[in-house]
Amino acid sequence: MFAFYLFIVAPMQVPDTVPAKKELASALDSFWSFFQPSAWQGGIFNSLKFFSLVFSIFLLFLVVVLIIKSDRLWKMKLLRESKGVVNLPKDFDKRWLNIQGRIAKGDDANMKLAIIEADKMLNKLLYFMGYRDKDMGEKLKQMTSAQLPNLEDIWLAHKVRNRIVHEPDHHLTRSETESAITAYEKAFKEFEVL
Repeated sequence: MFAFYLFIVAPMQVPDTVPAKKELASALDSFWSFFQPSAWQGGIFNSLKFFSLVFSIFLLFLVVVLIIKSDRLWKMKLLRESKGVVNLPKDFDKRWLNIQGRIAKGDDANMKLAIIEADKMLNKLLYFMGYRDKDMGEKLKQMTSAQLPNLEDIWLAHKVRNRIVHEPDHHLTRSETESAITAYEKAFKEFEVL
């Protein structure tokens, strides 16, 4: 209590021209004087003051505990809601490393496979997130840039994937492959699975 008075009430007793500060200092001073032993007159009034002080501290403690528990409960609720995303395939990281390995090889076939696999991974991720449409294009149509900031890049990457699948003779450039894979990587990082 002495520390409260020394650091909070005493500095506010310095005269100031701001009326709000004077009122706050006055309120804190009267609060402090209420719990001063010299102001206690004994008997039931003394017991009532002591009980109110202990009860106030207990309630403050409960408020802090409830704030901490509510934060934990909120985090647990979010975890339960995103369980499908959190428990996405256990080999997600391994598959991503496999994709990067294909790109490192640099040949046309491996780069095409890398883009197709990355598109499949995103398709599966969106399925786990609740987008149950048949194909990737329909899933992307439902999304907004607020849900996925690089949505336009994903559309471009998906179009590259479609060209690979529907036009087998399509030749990929290194920059085209890297931009598509970068778009998928950004999406995975945005959804916090990489």
